[in-house]
Amino acid sequence: MKRSHCTILSLLAVALLFAGCEKDGVRRLPVRLQPFSSGAKVYLDANIAPVWNDGDQININGNAETVDVPNATVVVTTSDATLYACYPASAVNSYHAASFDITLPTVQTYTVDASGHQCLAAPMAATGSDRLDFYNLCALVQVQVPAGMKVKYIDLATTDAAPLSGQGQVTFAGATPAFAFTVGHTYPYTRLDCGNGVVRADNKFYITVPAVSGKRFTITLCVVDNGHTYRRSVTQRSAASLAVSQYGPALLSFNLASMTDITPPTNALAEVFSLGASTQVYFSKGNLQYRGSSPAWQFAPAQYIVLGDDNRNIAEGYTGWIDLFGWGTTGQSECPKPWYTYSNTSEYVINNNLNNSMDASHDWGANTISGTRGWRTPSRSEWEYLINGRPDAANKKAAAVVYDVRGLLLLPDYWILPANCTFTTSDTNRYNSAQWTQMQRHGALFLPASGYRDVATLHSVNEQGWYWSSERSNNTQSYALKVLDTPPSMVIVENVEVSRAFGCSVRLVKNRE
Repeated sequence: MKRSHCTILSLLAVALLFAGCEKDGVRRLPVRLQPFSSGAKVYLDANIAPVWNDGDQININGNAETVDVPNATVVVTTSDATLYACYPASAVNSYHAASFDITLPTVQTYTVDASGHQCLAAPMAATGSDRLDFYNLCALVQVQVPAGMKVKYIDLATTDAAPLSGQGQVTFAGATPAFAFTVGHTYPYTRLDCGNGVVRADNKFYITVPAVSGKRFTITLCVVDNGHTYRRSVTQRSAASLAVSQYGPALLSFNLASMTDITPPTNALAEVFSLGASTQVYFSKGNLQYRGSSPAWQFAPAQYIVLGDDNRNIAEGYTGWIDLFGWGTTGQSECPKPWYTYSNTSEYVINNNLNNSMDASHDWGANTISGTRGWRTPSRSEWEYLINGRPDAANKKAAAVVYDVRGLLLLPDYWILPANCTFTTSDTNRYNSAQWTQMQRHGALFLPASGYRDVATLHSVNEQGWYWSSERSNNTQSYALKVLDTPPSMVIVENVEVSRAFGCSVRLVKNRE
């Protein structure tokens, strides 16, 4: 997209550009950005000067119209009625008489123009018939970070869970637009995503937030340095006023005292999950797999990968991979072998005692897996805490379909919904390739419905998932997490007692140090 470098106005004065108008049919309508105190799309240069870009689109009465730069006009295809406009057009979900439904993104992507100025598309709205005077619906926050920091992302959240992103509605009272969030479709945070890391010479990063007043923010800074990722959160001691009438950006300085190393282990997901009040872990990047012909353990290359029918070939000399195992078949000393298919549950015993649960020496994680060590199997109580016990657990689990594979989606303790992605606990979530890449980058855990194996017979593949815990239940059964049921219903049941002889999935964790 070609960018115009023509500044339409200064911060204090606006030059009106008039063009001829017709009463009906196609019209060339002048547009005007209000001074920055009311907001605009801006190049964030030294003057924070608002400009239009060539090819920008405005939604006018439900239609997307393209701005003509440098003439500062827009071709309008509506009749000479009252015009209700919202910029950018991409923010508009639907148009109603005198109102727009819009979405403020949970994630704002860091971008710069040809001159290296940070660019933000703050939602604006306008009304008129002969020209459009745009007023900003958002305020601008300037975050000052320590010098030289390679910033990965900056998150803002309000301490009282006031919404900063999500769905809302713009309504018009005369020439002044008003914005209000839609209850039930909001998020108390917003993120500036800088990808793999950005260093700015002036150490200043900008985020747009809706106009809120008297709110305290928690600012979370994530940086990368020498292959490690660090994060720190700081809460303001006093509230910052971010009223629409504010002139210039609100300033939030970040004084770095110490940062926490959150670099995930090799073969692990990006974020941590709580398995207890004082236990946080990283989950492996995929389900456990085993090959018998030349013995080896590995993690599935992706979370959604299940081997299905390959498990019918389970045998000591099988040259392929399997991913459904009898309980405790870790191959460690005094443990059953990974290829066991005995129906007699007494074959599945730890250290010659049917009363034993798995411990660190008799766990699947005691093996070298994809070149890494130090993994372990979650206990029954840990699965239960993850599903039902951790803070906000009910809002961090849902059914999902990833690459046509059904499963259970679990969100990490620290979660920001990526841009262009949705998540709901009331229905099945579905993700395409690009969306799932973003969900996983933010730390989402997916437990696919791998089914289970009874001797060499498979059941419920892509309908149910059964994940072993490290704990025995009795002399014939052990505990497993059941994650789904037959479509279309979803059942999440912890502490299910399962025959030790059944082949179930294994998903390992590594403690956060």
